[in-house]
Amino acid sequence: MDKLGKSNYVYFEEVNQSIIKYVGNNLKILDVGCGFGTLGDEIKKRNNIVYGIDLSEYAISKAQNRIDKAFVADATKVDSMPSEIAEGNFDLIIFADILEHVYNPFKLLKDYKQFLKTEGYIIASIPNIATWNVRLSLLFGIFNYQDTGTLDRTHIRFFTKKSATSLIINAGYKIEKTDITPNFIRPFVPWIKKILAKSENGAINPCAIIDSAQYKFYLKRILPIETFIAKLWRNMFAFQHIFVAKPVTNRGRKK
Repeated sequence: MDKLGKSNYVYFEEVNQSIIKYVGNNLKILDVGCGFGTLGDEIKKRNNIVYGIDLSEYAISKAQNRIDKAFVADATKVDSMPSEIAEGNFDLIIFADILEHVYNPFKLLKDYKQFLKTEGYIIASIPNIATWNVRLSLLFGIFNYQDTGTLDRTHIRFFTKKSATSLIINAGYKIEKTDITPNFIRPFVPWIKKILAKSENGAINPCAIIDSAQYKFYLKRILPIETFIAKLWRNMFAFQHIFVAKPVTNRGRKK
């Protein structure tokens, strides 16, 4: 959440395929923590209107060219949101890898209910601290923060499927569907970044992974196999748990 400038914004572009499958068509969508707008750009292809907010000015400078509207804003300060992000305004709000970055994700989920239309819903992706490689590290007494992944050094909160489920339910939502992203290739991403991430002038290229032939091959050939196997034991082999949920009550929201 504190990576504001180009020089220290280390996140790379990626489309979460496990989120995409639950996004409908002809919706007005708010992407909370939208980053470069990569996910929003993909969602727009379904004839959706996509708004995004992010704390990073650098990320928003890229997102503004991809999604309908993008604003520099602190997601935790709901009272100071841009006027375009109004009560009862959105069919869908996406929390893609954002809840683990805030001190009070419970309050964040509750506060954003006001921005949903009557039949609106949310999609949240939350990293799984109980995944196999973290368990293995803990077995040997290792808990080292990293630049990316489950132990991203900017993560403030950590969740299992059970605790993430409790978070969403206690914030006033009914969970309609759950899914995962697999965690077999993912632990090797830090090494993959070192190989692919640098451009010729030494600068970080945030598109390096998503534009690579290796990534395209992974999406087509490996990801479906990974996902099938990971679903056999979700708590162990999920990198993220995906939740699709609706508010239990929708008082005062517009259709």
